[in-house]
Amino acid sequence: MKLSATAIRSSAVLSLMGSLLLVGCGYRLDGRVVDGFSGVSIGRADDPDARKSGIGGATIELVREPDTMNRTVAARATSDDAGRFTLEVNGFGAGWMEEQWQIRVRRSGFETIETDLQLPREPKGRLAIVTMARGKSRPFREPENSRRLIDEARSYDAGIGGTLR
Repeated sequence: MKLSATAIRSSAVLSLMGSLLLVGCGYRLDGRVVDGFSGVSIGRADDPDARKSGIGGATIELVREPDTMNRTVAARATSDDAGRFTLEVNGFGAGWMEEQWQIRVRRSGFETIETDLQLPREPKGRLAIVTMARGKSRPFREPENSRRLIDEARSYDAGIGGTLR
């Protein structure tokens, strides 16, 4: 049976698309929010901090490129009653591209955490361990450059950020 050049090209395109879909499946980092001093570390499930008492109901956000105009919340989760959560990043390159990440964690009755984080290249078997100290929570801070962003946009279009009439 002879295949035409069009059939061969179609088969190659379908194969390439299938490979790209597999590559773009995403990045998944499991974690646990526990009681302790404020901080975030990447460890394993058997680490002493990971075995502490869990904190449920914490909001966790993973921000990609937090200090740039392209910043975005790449993943969001809420910890369960045992403090467990999973961050699923569907963006390309998470974990292996050189870029900035920030993790933000907030829960009423605990101090808010906002800290830079280096994602592990291979998240399997790794755990983001978030330790939260009791105290007053506060809203997440917006980057200091948020005001400058609107000024920069106005340099291209003076009508940006104005009031509607």
